[in-house]
Amino acid sequence: MALLNVLAVLSAPLRDRVREHDEGEHFTPYLLTAGLVSAILALCLAVAMRRRKRAAWILNTVLAALTLSVMLLWLLVPGEDLGFRHHWINWASAALTALFLLALLVGRTEFTSKGDRSNPRTALATLACGVVLGSALGVALVRATGTSAGAGLSDRLGYVLARFVTLDPSEKAARLIQVPGWVDGTLNVTAALVFLSMLYVAFRSPRGRVVLTEDDEVRLRALLDRHGERDSLGYFALRRDKAAVFSPSGKAAVTYRVVNGVSLASGDPVGDPEAWPGAIDAWLAEARAHAWVPAVMGASEEAEVIYGRHGLSALEPGDEAVVEVADFTLEGRAMRGVRQAHNRVRRAGYSVRVRRHGDIPEPEMARLVVEPTAGATGRPNAASRWRSAGSARRTTGAA
Repeated sequence: MALLNVLAVLSAPLRDRVREHDEGEHFTPYLLTAGLVSAILALCLAVAMRRRKRAAWILNTVLAALTLSVMLLWLLVPGEDLGFRHHWINWASAALTALFLLALLVGRTEFTSKGDRSNPRTALATLACGVVLGSALGVALVRATGTSAGAGLSDRLGYVLARFVTLDPSEKAARLIQVPGWVDGTLNVTAALVFLSMLYVAFRSPRGRVVLTEDDEVRLRALLDRHGERDSLGYFALRRDKAAVFSPSGKAAVTYRVVNGVSLASGDPVGDPEAWPGAIDAWLAEARAHAWVPAVMGASEEAEVIYGRHGLSALEPGDEAVVEVADFTLEGRAMRGVRQAHNRVRRAGYSVRVRRHGDIPEPEMARLVVEPTAGATGRPNAASRWRSAGSARRTTGAA
């Protein structure tokens, strides 16, 4: 249906046929409207159904059932004969919609994936603002570019909202309001952009949301106290926007954040290496339950082997630099590039102090956090003024 809707938008003859069967005595199958919004909706539902999302199954079932109910009402309920039952295309559309609904009901047990963390309130606000602004723009555009003898504000608004759904107006709407073809295209594209914005906001990873519970943080700190020296990235397991999954024994944990459908873990599992397989099993089970793609960044060679046993493949993006301070020098031809970079930074007025996070006074920390970035003002930001020191070791990535 997504492909047919796009073809109907691009092909005038096909668009005319769809319009012909979407008005008067005809109707088309579920989701076929010759509009970009319907194409995007169908594509998103197809992708979500491919990932076996339960929410997508529910939405598809409800929409298909409502569509089929209206079709059967027009075809079977006695009353004023509007001509719907005399056209085979209507029966074919109802049959295709019914078969699709039947397939959904038969395969309902296959759709078990849980929903992702989302932003429903922000998405609804984005959709509402987009529809209001798009409608206002559309009404102004229709009034400025078209002829609408006897049409009031409600007629223009109805015309605009209809163009949000399908590209071509019905014969009744075309008789009442006439605008250039590019206006209809602009309105449909505007609706598609609003819909895409709503989807982006709805499914992007929530920002600033605390998902690490206090109990999880206490358990992670205890594991880091005992095993934290093994991994220079272990401290980042305490980020509160990361979730934690523990092994059955509680002696190890994998911390991760979901980004665009990917459950992304960083560094090695925290805790006793003997318990890593149990933590990785629990993390992968969580990913399967939500249809997330599991991936790891910055794993050590030891962790790479264990991740590999669980079905992940490894890529080596590079090594951590290990510098022997006593023997390091900027002299010599081999260090020319490093020497030039060092001199440029020094002439720019940058300086470096290495301090522990806890040694920085709260007022200074607050000032460093809110300072503008160097890209905006030319001044160094907080990240360029201080760094946390950590042990170095070879890294590989697993994905």
